[in-house]
Amino acid sequence: MVSITEHFSSSILPTEPIFATEEHNVFEIAKERLLSLGKRFLVITGGSSAQRSGAWDDLASFFKENDIEYAVFDQIEQNPSIDSVNAAIAAHKDHCPDYIVAIGGGSPIDAAKAISIGLKGNLGTGMTKIGPTDMIPLVAVPTTAGTGTEATPFSILTYHDFGTKLSIPERVFPTISLMDARYTKSLPADVTMSTVLDAFSHNFEGYLGTNATPTSDATALAGMRLFAETLPALRAVFTAEPSFDTRAKWMAASTLGGITITQTATSLPHGMGYVLTYSHGMPHGKANLATYAPYMKMCMREERLAARVAEVLAMVGMDSIEQFDALLQEICPGLKADISAEQVEEYAKAMSTNAAKLKNHPGSASFADFVDCFSHVAKN
Repeated sequence: MVSITEHFSSSILPTEPIFATEEHNVFEIAKERLLSLGKRFLVITGGSSAQRSGAWDDLASFFKENDIEYAVFDQIEQNPSIDSVNAAIAAHKDHCPDYIVAIGGGSPIDAAKAISIGLKGNLGTGMTKIGPTDMIPLVAVPTTAGTGTEATPFSILTYHDFGTKLSIPERVFPTISLMDARYTKSLPADVTMSTVLDAFSHNFEGYLGTNATPTSDATALAGMRLFAETLPALRAVFTAEPSFDTRAKWMAASTLGGITITQTATSLPHGMGYVLTYSHGMPHGKANLATYAPYMKMCMREERLAARVAEVLAMVGMDSIEQFDALLQEICPGLKADISAEQVEEYAKAMSTNAAKLKNHPGSASFADFVDCFSHVAKN
């Protein structure tokens, strides 16, 4: 099992990581640290993932054993909206907790980041990185292994007024991240697939991005090596239950991906993926990978990017982009969407003016390239 603690540092990632073992759940291991934060908790969840994963039972036992006062906000939807965040802030602003525990995939944790500053009256105040005194301390408990949100300062919310997903301007790192692979066991195989691909996309795009550095390269490569090492288990995920060790490696790859994009941000596939998720309901991880074949071909025009694409393909045992795309289509149902020719042009035009994502792609990218990308995803 790879050790990722070495990649955590106060300069890059001020989050304190605490890991479970196969013998002890993460709340048992983190007990004293959690008690040091206070005695009033607000738990942020969505749907039933906290209960289904077993994380809620472990947290409830911790509450009971330590006489903890807590409240719950469980109305966070998939792809959380600013409306849900504002509802949570309104419901709890008069009784602020000592700290927040967010249990779930990227949605509850992203929402909790915004809630943690909103309860201090700081949501939407500007682009300045805030310190811990300007937020309610946040404990992230991921129940998926993909988003990396337990290791990033980003909070991606849906703004229905704008018809898209946007990151809030503030950078909000979790105070502590509690990582326990057993909480991912209850995920449907299709969700496991999507989230593992999401982690890969963070590491891959960070490795190819404009902002890549030797430090970010180290985390990206470590994460992609874990993807390659566990690829046989991922290919069999619909028929065979992955081991605790495999799931722990996927969680490590997710966290490494989070550390990577904290330094580099994501690139073009994420920009294209947002519209596939918002307008066509494609899960985020799949949406990122859906355009990878044409994206990789774009990268092959630049010598440095071509070398890195070839390196990663070899790492995962692929001889060509076409072979990698065939693998994705084989193991991951749902990489195609009902996109009309008019929508292809509309989406391509929007990406052609997406300054943030274009800036993080060190090669050339044209309207025609984006037409190719979205056409690749279209079913017809």
